Amino acid sequence: MAEKKPTKADLTSVPIEHLDLEKTETIADLVDGYKHISFQARTLGLCASVLENMMTDPKCTVFFGGAGALTPGGLKKVMRDMVEFGLVDVVVTTGAIAYHDFYEAHGHRHYKSSPDADDIVLREHFLDRVYDTLADESLFRECDDEIAALADGLAGKASRTSCRPSTTRRSGLRSRSIITIG
Repeated sequence: MAEKKPTKADLTSVPIEHLDLEKTETIADLVDGYKHISFQARTLGLCASVLENMMTDPKCTVFFGGAGALTPGGLKKVMRDMVEFGLVDVVVTTGAIAYHDFYEAHGHRHYKSSPDADDIVLREHFLDRVYDTLADESLFRECDDEIAALADGLAGKASRTSCRPSTTRRSGLRSRSIITIG
């Protein structure tokens, strides 16, 4: 059955409510006010409502799906804190997040740059760019070698390994249930 075509009255039933900063006393007021304005502010306000509903529902399991350059971008501790403070129950990330976390766990740093940095100059200095952030390629290669050695050490051990829950802080990220092999 075809859906009823909305009328003009249906389409214009919810007006934009202009944000009044004089009535905004807290960040929570500001984000709540975003729900009633336009563009991505409305999306942010709706996301805050969803987050609040998740946090207040004791039956809700909260998954965090992380992708992109979150660790190089300076959000490693935020990800860790979301788990530590019980805001997130399950973390699912890309290998890049784990890799950059491994890199920083070895004391290496990411550095501020510009998305317009000259890639030829960066290459001359053996620096890799992740949008507006830099990392040392020679240190990446050291990490690559260490990871390769770890992987080589697992070769042929698949029948002798076991999976067990553990907790780790080595990389700065901690989860209530990380599965390790070994």
